[in-house]
Amino acid sequence: MKTKSIAALLIGLALLAAAGLLGASAEQAGLARPAYPGTDAPRQWPALGVNVALEQYDSAQRAAALDAMAEAGFSWVRQRFPWDEIEPQPGEFRWAQWDAIVQAVAERNLALVAVLDGAPGWARSPIDADNPLAPPRQRADFGRFGDRTRRIVADDRD
Repeated sequence: MKTKSIAALLIGLALLAAAGLLGASAEQAGLARPAYPGTDAPRQWPALGVNVALEQYDSAQRAAALDAMAEAGFSWVRQRFPWDEIEPQPGEFRWAQWDAIVQAVAERNLALVAVLDGAPGWARSPIDADNPLAPPRQRADFGRFGDRTRRIVADDRD
């Protein structure tokens, strides 16, 4: 049994070493691509990301958390953008908190993966009144929210 454990450990270490060599070879061969489109930032090998909930922090805590992520080698963060909180009524947007998150992520040159979910009550079918994760009645409503969010994240506002 001990021999099998040692063999498994050696195989695992060999695989890790090979993966490291492959990563270095790809970078030396000029195959490394930008971390995300539109930037000159080099891709970190391997590109690591993390799910976050940055809305729970004040600005100082958010900065400290993002600094720690960047220092740890993460190159992207996946943040939820809850439609039901951002647009509680049709055309009434509450972007302040989410703007601050987008800015803080950008200041650290991290890529942002924005996850849009949580249809507001006004957009849901009556049968789904109590389910904030239900889909909207009209897909076009979600499309408008998605487009507006894209412009906010890209800082391309009307």
